[in-house]
Amino acid sequence: MSEAHSLSRHADKRYRETLINVTALELASGDLGKYYQALDRAIMRFHQIKMDEINKIIKDLWQQTYRGKGISNIDPSNSVVVCFAVFCFF
Repeated sequence: MSEAHSLSRHADKRYRETLINVTALELASGDLGKYYQALDRAIMRFHQIKMDEINKIIKDLWQQTYRGKGISNIDPSNSVVVCFAVFCFF
């Protein structure tokens, strides 16, 4: 068997193995992208649900404690929070 024939046979085997590895990596990469997007959407949805819960609690507490006429309620999700010492203004 000639040296060229031996190299050619090994090259075919290495090519096939490399092609399988590259294909597997491409598929895994695509799957990871899909999982990343799904996880990102789930985290953002969870965050929104928790913010809604917090805002409801703050609104209820505000309405129970504040008796003035100037501010009927507060919504931290739509404003900037500024804190001075113990008091926070939304």
